[in-house]
Amino acid sequence: MQLNQITDFLGLTDTKSKEPEPADNPVFNVEQAGEKKTLVEWEAPLRTPLKAMGGKLKKNLLIVAIVMGLFLLLIGEYFIILVVASVVFIGYILSATPAETVHYEITTHGIKYVNQFYYWNEFGPFFITEDNGVAVLNVDMKEQIPARLFITIKEGQKEKVKEACAKYLPYLEEKPETFLDKAYEKITSKLDF
Repeated sequence: MQLNQITDFLGLTDTKSKEPEPADNPVFNVEQAGEKKTLVEWEAPLRTPLKAMGGKLKKNLLIVAIVMGLFLLLIGEYFIILVVASVVFIGYILSATPAETVHYEITTHGIKYVNQFYYWNEFGPFFITEDNGVAVLNVDMKEQIPARLFITIKEGQKEKVKEACAKYLPYLEEKPETFLDKAYEKITSKLDF
């Protein structure tokens, strides 16, 4: 049983009603593909840059974390204090360190992502989103973890990347959203920092 069948059964996703149109070559065969040729290659950060938090927001979040920590200390929940401190520390580290620049390559055989090569038959549909002003190629994996690859696209390469991937994979015009995605969007829209 596949992961999407389980989430469909639980009602978290609905992949059956939104089946993408199959690509011209939905099943990729390495022997029939011929010589590997590079279609598009670029260098870009591994992740999109995080928005910088303002001084007031940092101060408010620090006060909330301290009050929460004191409350948890009074009730003796030391493990939860450790979890909250870890989340604060990881958030600080991710915002303070710049993302590593990585070489990406789309070929006639597949996609090279962080020194690992994925063949076209390992992928499902793809779509492109914007995150903090940076275009991101989102490619679903068929039966692997991670279930989706997020590849930052260098400025000016968006159309070339879309064209190269569309030769082998179905393209989704809009991002497929599950119940959890919609709930997250609704909650974050209410919490305006």
